[in-house]
Amino acid sequence: MIAPILLIVGAVLSATPCFVVVFALGVYHPALIALAVLIPLGVAGAGIFVLIERLKEIKGGEEDDLGNY
Repeated sequence: MIAPILLIVGAVLSATPCFVVVFALGVYHPALIALAVLIPLGVAGAGIFVLIERLKEIKGGEEDDLGNY
């Protein structure tokens, strides 16, 4: 049950550098700022949604997710 949590935390942390790089370079174009904010938020939101679904599956007794395919 810890593996999905670690994977989502890693994915969220790997998406945040684009936010930091835009501001570190001093680029303040509104489109770049929007992308730098929306991409990490999108990754985090999708990751958290998938994590919640996976934890529900694990608690429901389906530990092997390959049964879905």
